[in-house]
Amino acid sequence: MNATERAKVRALAQIRMPEFGYGARLILNLQWRMGNNPTAPLSAKEKYLLDLCCWHYRNRLGGVVEFDLPQQEPRRVDYARADPKLTVQERMF
Repeated sequence: MNATERAKVRALAQIRMPEFGYGARLILNLQWRMGNNPTAPLSAKEKYLLDLCCWHYRNRLGGVVEFDLPQQEPRRVDYARADPKLTVQERMF
């Protein structure tokens, strides 16, 4: 996790959300990871869900955080890695 991702997790952990609220399990999992394995990178799905939680709780986070809040809802396509099978290959002959 990089510094921005850690700041997002800390900020989302400080706001009051129900135990089974939107993204609550993700935040608990990422808090555990920050304490036990902070150098492990986030997967594309985790990055997307973290940004989606920031989007969902942007009104509560406004003015409290040092990172930029998203201006529009994140799209899943932006976080997917390019599939090597779908790239154009050179002709063999």
